Amino acid sequence: MRVAPYNPDSLDMSDGNPTPSSRPTAIDLVAAAVARVTPRALHPRIDAVRHDVRQMVRSLTVDKTHPYSSPGSTVDAPPPLDEISIVSALLPASLAERYDAIRRDVRSMTRGVRGEKAPVTVDRKPSADTARAENPSQGASTEPARSLQPRKMRVVEVRRETQDASSFVLEDPSGAAFSFAPGQFVTVVSHVKGETHRRAYSISSLTSELPRFAITVKRVDGGLVSNHLNDTVRDGDTMEILGPSGSFTLAAAGPAAPEQLWLFVGGSGITPIFSMLRDALAKHPWTHVTLVYANRAKDTVIFREALDEVSREYGARFRHLPVLERQDPYAEVTGRLDQETCAAVCEVLEVPADAQCFVCGPEPMMDAVRATLLARGVPREHIHEERFTSPQKRTHDAPASRGGHKLEIRYGRNGRKSLVTRPDQTVLEAGLEAGLDMPFSCTMGGCGACKLKLVSGSIDMVEPNCLLESEKAEGAVLACVGCTTSDAVVEVP
Repeated sequence: MRVAPYNPDSLDMSDGNPTPSSRPTAIDLVAAAVARVTPRALHPRIDAVRHDVRQMVRSLTVDKTHPYSSPGSTVDAPPPLDEISIVSALLPASLAERYDAIRRDVRSMTRGVRGEKAPVTVDRKPSADTARAENPSQGASTEPARSLQPRKMRVVEVRRETQDASSFVLEDPSGAAFSFAPGQFVTVVSHVKGETHRRAYSISSLTSELPRFAITVKRVDGGLVSNHLNDTVRDGDTMEILGPSGSFTLAAAGPAAPEQLWLFVGGSGITPIFSMLRDALAKHPWTHVTLVYANRAKDTVIFREALDEVSREYGARFRHLPVLERQDPYAEVTGRLDQETCAAVCEVLEVPADAQCFVCGPEPMMDAVRATLLARGVPREHIHEERFTSPQKRTHDAPASRGGHKLEIRYGRNGRKSLVTRPDQTVLEAGLEAGLDMPFSCTMGGCGACKLKLVSGSIDMVEPNCLLESEKAEGAVLACVGCTTSDAVVEVP
């Protein structure tokens, strides 16, 4: 699977995925007027009623083939209740814009008086590449380059989810902020038996729980790091991470949260999905979520009690269809989630051809779900997948490099840096050592953030990795798992 490079500037770290809002309707204005004269504690209930009424009105005016289908037209997100201005809605458009601007300024200036916290802001310095692009004669940056050193986190709590899976609640002991988008993962750097290993684990908590966050790790047969974490890590220990990384987020479905989310999950694939589905239900009252979750048995279902709680909290907006290989009253479907079973499930659920689907789990299950969805007419771009490459399944390790190759790294408009690689040094390590601000995130070939274009020469990479064959054919290489096998020239996109 191709994963788009991680771009922190594209994420709204305070409120999840950005959603464009429409102009308030009469229903919105009535709800806003009621909210103005009622205690703030009642606002969530008023907001829920507002969304229900909007949905009922929409159902009477838009043709739908079944309750879970989505209309062909784009649905604008309703404006947040607290941001609806009755005065602005009654003014002409030209005056409304000026009024809204003045209202925002006044609200910002009086934030402290009203006891509200100021929004978190981050000063972003221009990257070395940007500075060099603006001033080509500048040459390499004199500032310290980013290194591959991981960030240390304190383990606040270890929660046993099942007999084979644990959640680790982490926080930065220095108090520094941490941000992520639901669905992303971090790379855990572990030191086992004198060797350093990197593994990707999804964040399973909500952004509302920050500055603390949780990753969930399931034991696997022969799993060096997963078993080490489950067996040895305790409250108060330190864990080293890189990231967050990944584009397996709700933003993949488009700028606005869809009316329907279809989630097909197997085993520990629930970890990124668990964060995403709760985030969607909490922040987008118009979104309905259907989760098809396959496991061997009831006692292996990660977050089983928490999913039951989500069902009780959100009612008809959340449907959970448990699929178990073993007979159990808990299961709505018995058997493996293979293509035949998946086809039957999709037929019963009436999954529409325009469905936005997120898939995560064992490869055979993911292949079966993808084939089934494509057969139902779901476009390939609507099927969003998260695949983690297990180092134990490597089909090809980059050969030991003798070093001594000339490597030219081109960046910006006219920037270029020439260097000579050392033995067993990746392109990423060589660039960082030379003082370049190289893009990277997971450092294990799983996120695509360090993708470069090979202009000439040869670079051998660890396989498998996240690059598509079509990308490799066009000269794409990953700096974090690629070593030069001859003199080479690469370009930073």
